[in-house]
Amino acid sequence: VHQLGEEPESLQEVPVGQAIALVDLLVQLGAATSKSVARRLISAGGVSVDGEKVESTQRCVIPPATVKVGRRRFYRVVRR
Repeated sequence: VHQLGEEPESLQEVPVGQAIALVDLLVQLGAATSKSVARRLISAGGVSVDGEKVESTQRCVIPPATVKVGRRRFYRVVRR
């Protein structure tokens, strides 16, 4: 699956209320240890939402969405 650049069939689902800031979401997921690390990860181009690379640290995620962090970590954001 990873060699083909596709997302895996089973993703870790993350329930959230409404829209959530991407920086806060990355910390909540444990993909970043702090907000500053999350901002650096986004600025370096290591985060994609629904297949589009995120360039702004101000981005919000509105469920449902698929978040990719790095090459191999995928998360599905769903509404509670």
